[in-house]
This record gives sequence, structure tokens and C-alpha cells, in this order.
Amino acid sequence: MATPAVHWGFRMRIDATRPLADHQRLIGTRWRHRKGGDYEIALIAYRESDLRLEVVYVAQSSGDAFVRPYDEFMDGRFTPLDVDDAVT
Repeated sequence: MATPAVHWGFRMRIDATRPLADHQRLIGTRWRHRKGGDYEIALIAYRESDLRLEVVYVAQSSGDAFVRPYDEFMDGRFTPLDVDDAVT
């Protein structure tokens, strides 16, 4: 269950059931985007403004880094190449 928190004077919801540390096992795993391209998760982090989880991932082909909300990354547009589906 999400718990309320106060950050910079604003109330927000934090997913206390799955803290950031629970997601760190995804670092270094490889994923394929549904439109093509393989990526490696470099970091799972909190967005500063609202403490939502973000995924920082790197293109295997170019080394370019990208940031995407965790929920969007895990919504099916990426499929794991070397992790069990259960880790999401």
C-alpha cells in the first residue's frame, strides 16, 4: 500500500511495498524494444519532483542513454532478454 509523504511541501504517494532496493536487481539486464533495438538497464532511480521510479537504459548499438518512467518501461514495449518475466 502506498504511503503519503511530504516532499518540498507537497503530499505525494510512494510505493512502500516495493522500495528502490527491490528494483536494483534489474541493473545490467538486457531488454529488446518492440520496434527493435537492444538495451541494458544502467540504473533505477527516483524522479526528484515526485519520487516516481525511472529507468535509465543504454542502447547496445550506440551507447546512447535514455530515461523512461518505470511503469512505461515495464508495460510490454520491452521484453527481457536475460531475466525472468517474474522480476518485473
